[in-house]
Amino acid sequence: MLIRMKKILLGMLATLAAALLITPKFVGGGIQSAAADTLRAMVPPNLRDSLTIESTELQHGWFTSHARLQVSLEALDRISPKPVVLNLDLDIRHGPLLFTPVGVRVGAAFARIVPSLQGFDLPGPEASIELAGSDPLLTLFAGFDNSMELGLDADRFTAGYRDSRLAAEGLRARSQIFADLSNRAQASIDAVTTVGPGLDLAMENLTATGWRSDITRTLSASEAGVSVSSLVSSAPLAMDLDSLQIDYRLSDNENSPADLDMNQQVRVAHIDWDLPVDSLDWQLQISQLNRKLLNSYSELIRQASTPADLNLDQASATLTGLGREFLVRLAREPFDLHSSLQLGAYNGGHDLQLSINWQGLPYLTDIEAFEPGAALNALVVSVNLDADEAALMNSPFAQTVTDYRALLEIAGGRVRARITMGDGQLTLNDETFPLRQFVNF
Repeated sequence: MLIRMKKILLGMLATLAAALLITPKFVGGGIQSAAADTLRAMVPPNLRDSLTIESTELQHGWFTSHARLQVSLEALDRISPKPVVLNLDLDIRHGPLLFTPVGVRVGAAFARIVPSLQGFDLPGPEASIELAGSDPLLTLFAGFDNSMELGLDADRFTAGYRDSRLAAEGLRARSQIFADLSNRAQASIDAVTTVGPGLDLAMENLTATGWRSDITRTLSASEAGVSVSSLVSSAPLAMDLDSLQIDYRLSDNENSPADLDMNQQVRVAHIDWDLPVDSLDWQLQISQLNRKLLNSYSELIRQASTPADLNLDQASATLTGLGREFLVRLAREPFDLHSSLQLGAYNGGHDLQLSINWQGLPYLTDIEAFEPGAALNALVVSVNLDADEAALMNSPFAQTVTDYRALLEIAGGRVRARITMGDGQLTLNDETFPLRQFVNF
């Protein structure tokens, strides 16, 4: 029995050893094409049509391979006297066992990427660019589950020209594309400083995260976040800011597959500057955003930002037409907007709530047919204000509070106002006025 178990164990070990020796020959061969797809997917949609990624070299071995990708952008060729090409040399190690900077991983392949720029000359001897860090700076990992991970690790990046200088410490970034074509990315920088004429800015602990449900679609469910622990500036605006957080989310509407919902939030825990605002928390929610409307807006932005072969008059006519189309779609489609602002200003706390219900003008066919009166009837607005009385009386709004004191609710050191507009009427707290008294449509 013991001898039989030893034979079984030896057989298993032999099979494992054979797999580790034979498997590398058949995996990792397609990483150069997968790398090209990964890089292309990370480019903004409005630039993908003018981006070219070619595989110019491939040397395939048993355990290792070498490949070269050449990346060129049509927009750079238009302004450069000679073609600008980014060469990416991939030193590929085949799986299944891969030794990476973060340890041993199981996957199809791992590549160290060495970038080099061809055809680009710095403006002069006063210009400099330096990227320093551990080897490798750029890496690419391919998993057996068809996932791809691009990594960047740099200890320091500096760039300068004449009296301007940018320096970043501790750059770390990862971007993953999964088999379902979703994408998740994260990046961090320990410190960033920028100095130049009229500019002096320093940031610490900058982090960014992002997620997209489908990289092949211009509009898909997505999330993004940016945070900065400290920001100090003396120019162009003197400020000392603590804890900045920006969050964004685009999600599918639960009730209508043709619509999207957008949420975003900006928070600043404390800011010291010349303005009287020392903290803020602003949230914006828009629901029932029509996909066709957003696609129309994306096309307008793409056309405006992409160099065109048309002459100036033709380009202007194209943008004008797209702009009119977007405005018509914007007026036709209904949506709900809610915004809230918590503000620390003039040594007091204030809260503002705004709600807008736009019922849309579904029969509008041309922007020339837009009627302000019909638009006003399709609009319902609600505003709620809860402000610190002492702070308002020390602000430029003091006279306004005095003039409208009879219409406001003032109690317990707070000033409150409830304003609604709809059905041809304007209501301020308990007083109602005909809307035509203020607007002549």
